[in-house]
Amino acid sequence: MDSYTPDMNSQYRRYAALLLRQHRLLVPGHEEGSEMDETENELGQVWDTLDPCQRQSLSGLGSDLPWVETHCQPPPRGRSADAVTEQEYRTLDRAWREGDWHRTLHYLRLCAPGMDDFDVAYLRARLWHMLGFADLARVFDDLALELYHSPMRGKRRGSPG
Repeated sequence: MDSYTPDMNSQYRRYAALLLRQHRLLVPGHEEGSEMDETENELGQVWDTLDPCQRQSLSGLGSDLPWVETHCQPPPRGRSADAVTEQEYRTLDRAWREGDWHRTLHYLRLCAPGMDDFDVAYLRARLWHMLGFADLARVFDDLALELYHSPMRGKRRGSPG
């Protein structure tokens, strides 16, 4: 394993499932309540059992899910499209061709600001599916399907409509 490939043990899988539950609870009207409190408490407990590589991977997932919730809005202090380097795009492509799914996810996060939102959602769906997380893949598949039918498909962020 390299520094991007976490041990996807039961704790990793549990934390990913909790992030997905939290994501689903963030729909309007469900943000507060005992189920959200229980989920957040358990997230903290499981987090303490994870190693640094698992934490890096799951932190990335923790930033990918809000991207879905905000309908592809970049984080307030996120990278700009101009900050993405050709080397990062090449590394993303190489990781994909080599089947290094976790490294691909990492570089997809770095390159996402310069990519079409449909492509990002579609690739995330494929990657989580290949990693064996069908429920997570479905979240990104649903977004990709919505974006596929959008009149803005193919436009980069910030480009004229």
